[in-house]
Formats: sequence, structure tokens, C-alpha cells
Amino acid sequence: MLLAVKYAHIVCITLSGLLFVWRGTRLIALGRSPAGWERVLPHIIDTLLLTTALGLVFMLRLNPLEHGWLAAKLVAVIGYIGFGFITLRFARSRSQQITAFSCATVTFAYIVLVAITREPWPPTALL
Repeated sequence: MLLAVKYAHIVCITLSGLLFVWRGTRLIALGRSPAGWERVLPHIIDTLLLTTALGLVFMLRLNPLEHGWLAAKLVAVIGYIGFGFITLRFARSRSQQITAFSCATVTFAYIVLVAITREPWPPTALL
């Protein structure tokens, strides 16, 4: 069961990241907000992502207060969500969209590196 949840989590991470890049790139390039499936599907995937993350935390009995890498990852996830909101909803200009999109993308990469290395400050050699 643990492996199934872990792999589901990895699939959700991949899909979530790819969809964010798709939506952000389209918004910046075309100036259009996502509509239809582009607006609904990410919410479904992100809900599954959160569900699998919580499942892993409970199955592995991980406590963010005991594991610095997990606490760092949670803080980064909040930042990633904030940058995503700015990119897709609140940015007033193209330069704001590009800046927030870049910050979100770098934050997403940081989250993935922290998850892989289980270190709050992943080695820069991986970058």
C-alpha cells in the first residue's frame, strides 16, 4: 500500500508541475487565463497530491517538527502556492507574471530536491 501511495504522489507531483508550467506559459505568451479543463483539472490533481502527501506522512509517521526537511518542504509548498496565485490570478502586468512564474518554478524545483535528498539545503551539485 505504501508504494502505491508513494507512486501516486509522484505522478500527482509531475502532473501538477507540468500543468502549472502549461498554464503559466500560456498566460504569459497569450495573455489568456486558463478556462475549461485547464481550470478544473489542476484542482483535482492538487487535491489528490495533498491526499497522498498526508497519507505518506501518516503511514511513515513523519513529524515536520522532528524532520527539518519536511518542515522546509511544507513552508516551500506554501510559497509555491502563493507564487502560483500571483502568477495566475493577481499579477497586473506581464513582468509581474514572469517574475512570479519564475519564483514558483524555482520553488517547485527546490521542493522536489528537498524531497529527493531529505535535506532542507540540498547540495547545489544537484542543481
